[in-house]
Amino acid sequence: MPVTETLNERFIAPLFAGDRSGTRAIVAEAFESGMSAEQILMELIWPTMDKIQGMYKADRINTGTHHMASRLLRMLSDQLTLRLPREPRNGRSMLVVCSPGEPEELGAQITTDIAEAHGWTVHFAGGGVPNDEIVGWIGQLQPQVLMVYGTIPSAAPMVRQLI
Repeated sequence: MPVTETLNERFIAPLFAGDRSGTRAIVAEAFESGMSAEQILMELIWPTMDKIQGMYKADRINTGTHHMASRLLRMLSDQLTLRLPREPRNGRSMLVVCSPGEPEELGAQITTDIAEAHGWTVHFAGGGVPNDEIVGWIGQLQPQVLMVYGTIPSAAPMVRQLI
C-alpha cells in the first residue's frame, strides 16, 4: 500500500476529532517519508478535502464535523504553503474567484498557492464577489487567466454571464 494511502486512511480520525496535533503529526510523517509540501497538498490535503465535502453533501457527517475538519485542512494548507519552494516570477498572472454559492474555497486556495509558488502573480478573491467587481478587476489587473473555482449547477448562469 503506498505511503499516501495509509496516511490518508489514518488522517481522517484525528481530523474529524478536531485533533490539531494529531493531524500535524501525520503531515510531519508525510515529510519524513520524503514527500514535498506540494505532494502533501495534492496527495493528502486535496483528496481528504474532496472526501469530506462528499461525506457532508451525502449527509454522512454533520455540520460541526465538516466545519472543524475543513478549518483544520485550511490551517494545514496555510502551513504547507510556507514550505513550497518559490520559482522566479514568470510574468503570468491570474485572478481566482469562487462561483456564487460555492461554500468551499480551500481547493481554490490550494490551486492559488501552488500557482504562486510556480511563479505566477495571483490575486485570490474567493467567493461572494459580484460579477461587476470581478469585471472591474479584470480591467485593472489584466490577468492572463480568470479561474472560477467550483461552479455548482445553480451558479452556472451567473458564471456564463461573467464570461
